[in-house]
Amino acid sequence: MPAKPLIIGDKEKDLQRIESEAYREAQTIQGVADAKATEIYAAAYNQSEISRDLYDFVKTLETYNRVIDSSTTLALTTESELHQLLNGIGQNP
Repeated sequence: MPAKPLIIGDKEKDLQRIESEAYREAQTIQGVADAKATEIYAAAYNQSEISRDLYDFVKTLETYNRVIDSSTTLALTTESELHQLLNGIGQNP
């Protein structure tokens, strides 16, 4: 009867090894993907001044999306970039 605990112990050890290897491989894949994404962003960002402006604009909108929600109250001057952006929505260029 002592064989069962040994089998269960081996199963647990094998499971931990498999999970550890899978985690390490997933982290490696994520690192490679992050590096490639950074390379693509850098290449796109550096194509022209317009591409840099667009990238900055998109990142600004992403930041606004993360920090402003329906419970946020903003006090903006008419000179602020955000006010000008929001005021210009829906208007013809």
